[in-house]
Amino acid sequence: MNLLIYTNSLLFTFLTLLHIYWAFGGRWGYSSAIPTTNQGKPIFQPGRIACLLVAFGLIGFFLITVSVKIPGVPARLQALHPLALTLIGIVFGLRAIGDKNYVGLFRKLSETEFGQMDKKLFTPLCLYLSISSAILAFFS
Repeated sequence: MNLLIYTNSLLFTFLTLLHIYWAFGGRWGYSSAIPTTNQGKPIFQPGRIACLLVAFGLIGFFLITVSVKIPGVPARLQALHPLALTLIGIVFGLRAIGDKNYVGLFRKLSETEFGQMDKKLFTPLCLYLSISSAILAFFS
C-alpha cells in the first residue's frame, strides 16, 4: 500500500507542476496534451485559469492520497478517505474511458499526435490512477 501512496503522490506532484508550468506559458509537452481533429485543429484551448483549476484539483488528490499515511489525521477525516479515494478513482476511470471520439480507450481518432500519446501514455496513466486509487480506497 505504501508503494501505491508514494507512486500516486509523486505522479500527482509531477502533474500539478506540469499544469502550473503550462498556466504560466510553458510549452514543453503542451502540444501533445491537447486533442486535435485530423486537420490538426485543437478541439479546445485551455487557458491559464483552466490549467490552474486542474493543478488545484491535482493538489487535492495529492493531499487526499498522502494523508492516508500521515499520523494524527483526525478520525472524522480518516473516515472520508475511502470515499475521497473512490471519487479520485472514478474521475480517472471516466477519463480513461473517454469521450469515444478524441480521448480514452474507445477513441476513434488515434492518428493525431495527441491520439498516439493518449494510447501510449495518457490513458494507461489514467487507468493506473483509477485502479490504484480504488485499491487504496478499499484498504484505507
